[in-house]
Amino acid sequence: MRLVEEGVIQIAFDLNNEIKPICELMRRYRSVPMSLADACLVGTVK
Repeated sequence: MRLVEEGVIQIAFDLNNEIKPICELMRRYRSVPMSLADACLVGTVK
């Protein structure tokens, strides 16, 4: 977290740009409890 706080690492995640794949993940795995935060983490792993 220190590296993020100091700006050494930047997280380029914009939910507005990723909303469709995130919603698709949540629909696809609706039988498994998945929060929005979980879906965002899973959605960023490519």
